[in-house]
Amino acid sequence: MEAALKERIREILLPVLSRLGLEVFEIERAGKALRVILDREEGTVGIDDCAQVSAFLSHALDVEDLIRGAYHLEVSSPGLDRPIRSLDEFRRFIGRLCRLKLVKPDPAGHVIVGRILGADADRIHLEVPGEGERVVPYGNVARARLEVEF
Repeated sequence: MEAALKERIREILLPVLSRLGLEVFEIERAGKALRVILDREEGTVGIDDCAQVSAFLSHALDVEDLIRGAYHLEVSSPGLDRPIRSLDEFRRFIGRLCRLKLVKPDPAGHVIVGRILGADADRIHLEVPGEGERVVPYGNVARARLEVEF
């Protein structure tokens, strides 16, 4: 999706997201689907939040005629097993369990599962069961996700 369209969608959403205490996590286009994924710094994104944003954005997109042809709008949250995309997000989720996929394997392999203890300028600190504290260079993280805990 072109950057100008994403930016315009963000601008359109700003008033309603500010009022609801939400932010855009991601905007993506896949075929005819336009996906807007919402986040909230504190707490969770609920169904009512998604419904309000969807109704607002659907109307705004129709009025501005930003997307040519038919499209399907999907508004959702990042989910319980959400991706972690920055050191700031690692700091935000201190205490939560996560799964890291490494670029270069270490002696334990390509995947590490542990509880986030913290993150500094370029490293992630995890409590790995059976190992204790483990420090992982942020540059060696290919992907990271929160793990669902019951």
